[in-house]
Amino acid sequence: MKMYEVCCDSCFSIFTIPKLVEEHLRDSGETLYCPKGCGLSFEKKKKDVCDDSSITKSRLAATKRSLSATQGVVTKLRNRIRKLNQG
Repeated sequence: MKMYEVCCDSCFSIFTIPKLVEEHLRDSGETLYCPKGCGLSFEKKKKDVCDDSSITKSRLAATKRSLSATQGVVTKLRNRIRKLNQG
């Protein structure tokens, strides 16, 4: 089964739907809801579907946030070890 990757314009969630569902939504103009509840309307044009560059940017931003959080934990643990070694 072929899948279609969709990016929500509101919350930038990336999720996949079956290609048949995507075609039905384009033909009918029905609303699709992302996993967080934002409504996406499909038109004949691929207006609401992110291109590869915006998907990459979204993933890059998420990876940077994750890296920043990990660095904070490492710093906290390093300081705790340093304090234990001194006292």
